Amino acid sequence: TWTQESSNRQVVTNRIDRAQEDIFFTGEGTGHLEFATEWNPSNGHLELFLNSDSYRVIFSADELITGRRDNSGNQMSGIGTVEIQNDGGYRGDHQIAGSATVLLTNDTDAGQFLGGSWTVTSDATLAGSGNVGGGTVTVQEDGVLGVGIHGPATDDLTNSPNASLTMGRLLLTAPDEADGSIVRLDIESLNEFNSLVLTSEDDEAYAAELAGLLELNFADRIVGDYQIIDFDDETLGLSGNFDAITDISGNFSDEELSFDPTTGTLTAIPEPASLALMGLGGLLLLRRRSRQAEAYPRNA
Repeated sequence: TWTQESSNRQVVTNRIDRAQEDIFFTGEGTGHLEFATEWNPSNGHLELFLNSDSYRVIFSADELITGRRDNSGNQMSGIGTVEIQNDGGYRGDHQIAGSATVLLTNDTDAGQFLGGSWTVTSDATLAGSGNVGGGTVTVQEDGVLGVGIHGPATDDLTNSPNASLTMGRLLLTAPDEADGSIVRLDIESLNEFNSLVLTSEDDEAYAAELAGLLELNFADRIVGDYQIIDFDDETLGLSGNFDAITDISGNFSDEELSFDPTTGTLTAIPEPASLALMGLGGLLLLRRRSRQAEAYPRNA
């Protein structure tokens, strides 16, 4: 058990080989704690409590395995950011609590998890790009699942317009007293947009249970279809649908956005009133050109 209160960056480089011990860490101020070493416990788990929204814990080791072999959980809580950069494996159930953010910045095929699930509680965030693993991700009311770079302490990270987050199954929460789950995606263009990839096995009932809010950020008003959830549609399906869809950029109204759970496709299309105005604008332009041609006829 230890606490770091300075603004310095502490790097753990010596192998952590405390097979039977739990690790409890509290971060204060604007410091960074980096695990750059292998840790492979057989019966220990990790609890991080980050008291500052500027505090970051970084996992950067090539091989890092956390969590008990019986899959009992690791917990990240507080208001800081836990960044997972490495290509190692993670064991056990994980819970993100408080207003903490867990951010994946590994490759799509890296960061394989060895078992267990993720639970994102109210006001917490699981975000980034990479592979969360084959377990189930549950997002509770007011919890956030964000593809790409979302959350505090990420100014030095570059967001990829084609970022994807891979997981086994996804369970979202419908609105009750709160707003339900929140899924955040960035839409750069028809060929560049964030997406979720679900890899559930054939014996699962469905790949995802959809509910809550789908929150989009369009870079421009680009009409079209976007495959934002990729799943094996031959053996699995998506249950339910989002309760609401909104574009925080203001390029589209809520009425112009829809999601098809049978295909995982988001559609952005102008509502009839907008189409009528576009048609009227084109008609007025043609009439203006016709009048100009009559007023200034070309010489034969």
